[in-house]
Order: sequence, then structure tokens, then C-alpha cells
Amino acid sequence: MTLGKLCALLVAPLMLIVGFGASFAGAFALIAGLLAGSEDGPPTCDGKVMRPGDQCMVSINGQRSSAGYDEMIRRREDTPRNSLILGSSCLGGGVVLLLGGWGIVRRMGSSDNW
Repeated sequence: MTLGKLCALLVAPLMLIVGFGASFAGAFALIAGLLAGSEDGPPTCDGKVMRPGDQCMVSINGQRSSAGYDEMIRRREDTPRNSLILGSSCLGGGVVLLLGGWGIVRRMGSSDNW
């Protein structure tokens, strides 16, 4: 067995598994982004309605910070767009990995001259 065929035997299943997972996660995020509509009304913080001038303590990547009323409105409006971007990127990357892994599997099965 050549080194190329050994690498292909290891890489192809990984590409298929990761490609399937990324495609599934991307499709889920894409659907969530399409279904998420911008909410009407004032923003909320921990389930409580905010008013102009209020501050909300938020945690991002383990760091706590405060976000004002306008910032919370901006974040709420950006969520559907961000979900669409993330979902389409993951879905596209997952499909590329699936096609690449499937291509390697097909080539290995059809050719004895690896």
C-alpha cells in the first residue's frame, strides 16, 4: 500500500464525517436565520423590558460587559443576518468536504493504480 493510498484511507472518512456535521449545522443555522424575524418593541435584558438609558450586563466569551439600550437593539437586529452568514458558510464548506471525500472514495474504488 502506498503512502498516498494510506493517507486517502485516513482523510476520506474524516472529510465525510466533518462535511456531514458542518452541512447539518449550517442548514440548521440557515433555517434559524430565515425564521428569525426582527422583534418589535423594546429590547429585553434577562426577560425584563429595557428603557432608553438602561444598561444590561452581558457575557461574551467569558467576559462580562455592559450594553445599553441602543446596543441591545442593534444586536437583536443583527442576529438574523449573522445566522444567515454563518449558516451559509458552514453549509457551503460542509458540501465541499462531502464532495471531496466522496471523490476520494470513488477514485480509490475505481482505480487500482494508486
